Amino acid sequence: MSGTQQEAQQSDAQLQVQLAALDRDKAGVDSARLQVSILDADLKKAESARDRSQAALAAAKLNLSYTRITAPIDGTISHRSLRQVAFVNVGSPLLALVPLDKVYIEANIRETQLAHIHPGQSVTISIDTLPGVILLGRVASLASASGASFAPVAPQNATGNFTKVVQRVPVRISINPGQAASQQLRVGMSVQPTIETSCD
Repeated sequence: MSGTQQEAQQSDAQLQVQLAALDRDKAGVDSARLQVSILDADLKKAESARDRSQAALAAAKLNLSYTRITAPIDGTISHRSLRQVAFVNVGSPLLALVPLDKVYIEANIRETQLAHIHPGQSVTISIDTLPGVILLGRVASLASASGASFAPVAPQNATGNFTKVVQRVPVRISINPGQAASQQLRVGMSVQPTIETSCD
């Protein structure tokens, strides 16, 4: 079957239009692929920025945790050298923490009085700061040496000039729990302990 010259020209024109559309669509696909690679690069950049931000946040949280000092025990802060917005060095003392729930008394008893003192004996304690208040306690332990034995400069008597000096031995007295007045005790207070030795 033969066609006219005009039909052939129309078919050729339609073919050219379709080929042009195909080229256009191929160019669109190439452009889309290029856009995808650009978006992939942008995504990787954004992920990298996110990772950097997360690392900076973790470092900031770690540094913030260094600003909080948690005490290992309950107690009252004393002898504080730390102030707000002050920088501190590693190993420098910042404060003293006194565990008032574990307060004890260290009585320096003359060695001539130790013969009848042993752990477990009852003790009544009067406190200079709290007149009329009596606390109860127990002898917890006797030191293994006199206070002079651990002095930075131990006393040395010269040869031929010996004078006998009665030494004092530290005796630790624990406070019986459940006494409200014991919460008012502070380090360095003066007390007068009386150890019950009559049962010996």
